[in-house]
Amino acid sequence: MVSMGWLITGGLVASRLSGAMMVMPAIGLQGVPGLVRILCAIALTGVIAPIVPQNTELLTVTHLVAAMSSEVLLGLIMGGALRLIFGAMALSARIMSMQMGHGAAMFFDPVSQGTIGPLGALASFLAMGVFLGLNIHLEFLYALSQSFYQVHPGQVASPIAAGSIWIQVVGMVIEAGFRLATPVLCLTFLINTFVAVITKLSPSMNVFFALGMILTVIGGHMVLYVSMPHLVAQHVALIRSVMDLIPEILRLAGG
Repeated sequence: MVSMGWLITGGLVASRLSGAMMVMPAIGLQGVPGLVRILCAIALTGVIAPIVPQNTELLTVTHLVAAMSSEVLLGLIMGGALRLIFGAMALSARIMSMQMGHGAAMFFDPVSQGTIGPLGALASFLAMGVFLGLNIHLEFLYALSQSFYQVHPGQVASPIAAGSIWIQVVGMVIEAGFRLATPVLCLTFLINTFVAVITKLSPSMNVFFALGMILTVIGGHMVLYVSMPHLVAQHVALIRSVMDLIPEILRLAGG
């Protein structure tokens, strides 16, 4: 017979997993049906709940709802931190797109429910391909399952304190976004300087304005092609750095 402790533990485990599934990369995308997230959370709950420390406390309905809400918040914080770091690639792609003259080539992306450019779409598929191709999603799910041993189900004391990690992650996103776009920014600066000098020497030669745009587009794509392996390596390093923050999130959440 299924005990009350197991049912309470299962509900708490499902709450944390559901919160993570709502926002984690790949599964948490808006284009993914909600039923897929629900089925994934239920399947993982069936595997994890029987082996994690059970909550044997007799909770009232109020305490149970509060505990489940805290579990959902912790899952959101863990999955959201990983989701935020994908913004570094998106930010760098937007900066490079604007510098390379792709500002007029924006289109609506049904997956992200936003307007992005060609480089933004490429960066999104590349980042997601790296995340799934290197099985980092499985590493995150493993870390999520292990979190129940560090912070037992129903023992989340301070999810708001754990959410402070997002401030650090946002700083990493902004810094990494500009750093990844640096090669194209430097090239654009050099081309604009060259065109400005030539235009100053020969004001009547307006052809150099068109030449500057052509050089920016061609040179920008060449630099992007050469630096692509570096962008992928930096993206993987950023994901690993956020994965390393998960123990700190759990330490703060456990009070």
